[in-house]
Amino acid sequence: MNWTISESSDNTWLLKGSNAYLHFVDSVDNLPKVSYQNMLFDLTKWDQYWQQDSCNFVPANLADLPRTCCENDQDYLAEQAMHRQKIQRWANELGLNSENEMVTGKVPAVCFSETLVNGQLRIRQGRHRIAYLRQIGAPCFAAAIPVEQVQFALNNHFIFKGLVTQGTSD
Repeated sequence: MNWTISESSDNTWLLKGSNAYLHFVDSVDNLPKVSYQNMLFDLTKWDQYWQQDSCNFVPANLADLPRTCCENDQDYLAEQAMHRQKIQRWANELGLNSENEMVTGKVPAVCFSETLVNGQLRIRQGRHRIAYLRQIGAPCFAAAIPVEQVQFALNNHFIFKGLVTQGTSD
């Protein structure tokens, strides 16, 4: 699917495909007393980085979830089921038509932790949003980054470069 992205007048982003229309909106998961900046992350670049955190990463194929992240087989199966259920919730939230093509929806920015964890930027809330967006082939996602971590995101080249139209400034 070909996608176009544009910035809306309220400084959020609209992602449009042939049968899709996503509106990336502010995160609903931000912590009080933490200042965030919304950024548009390149999903492919983020995925390459995120895979380094193997027990936090949600793989495209849940069979690739490392068994070492769980204490036993029962926990492993429960972890896979939980991921499957949460990804499906996003499919339901965004609405599917009979051809299983996404129609429309609002997607809150993924919220990131205010501090690095073992030197890594870590998702606080939103792993399954990213997994679903990956499934439908979206090229990017909105990220709510604590201002202390913005430079880290810039240094790691997570910012999506495919913005078609930027908002005007006075």
